[in-house]
Amino acid sequence: MNLLTVKDVAIRLKVGKTTVYEWAALGLIPCVRLNGVLRFDESELQTWVNGFRHPARPAASGLVGRLAAKAVEAAASGLVSDAVKGLTGKH
Repeated sequence: MNLLTVKDVAIRLKVGKTTVYEWAALGLIPCVRLNGVLRFDESELQTWVNGFRHPARPAASGLVGRLAAKAVEAAASGLVSDAVKGLTGKH
């Protein structure tokens, strides 16, 4: 078991440490408390993140495909953050 700190998780998910603390307090992210210190099991965190994935669609070809790929990439950045913000009602 590889345990991550709040800072580690914040960096990996590209969110602030306060957000990680809020998600943990709301029970939105898997975590453990060891003597009052918040830690995250790396494999559980990866499973949690994978739960936000959407199935891939067949790639389009040529310019349309490249434009679609760019649009998907742009929309996917911050996916976890946006999904959790939606769950917590914070925007």
